[in-house]
Amino acid sequence: MTSLSTLIFTNRHVHKIAALCIGIATWSMISNLHESTVEATIPLCFYNTESISLNSSLPQNITVILAGPRQALRAIDYTTLAAHVDAQTLHPHKPLILTEEQLFLPKPIKLVYYIPINLG
Repeated sequence: MTSLSTLIFTNRHVHKIAALCIGIATWSMISNLHESTVEATIPLCFYNTESISLNSSLPQNITVILAGPRQALRAIDYTTLAAHVDAQTLHPHKPLILTEEQLFLPKPIKLVYYIPINLG
């Protein structure tokens, strides 16, 4: 009589199922580590504008390129994403530089680039 462990280790179906499980686990780990990029057009919004007149040449929308894990990029609601800029920090001869904090992005997502680059 053969032992159960010998039967499990010599059965080809068990080997195929184990290989399938290992392959799926490896694919899942590697795909989560891969960084993806996405491009989105979002509105440029200003707050604290009571005592400031905004430059009319500022665009209403900008195109941003975001990078991060695929799952995190899928979780973003792009219909509510916007750049929120404090108008009190604008200077007439300094360009506006956007950051992740102004987009309220989750931690794993980075702002790579935005168009137009010369805001302000």
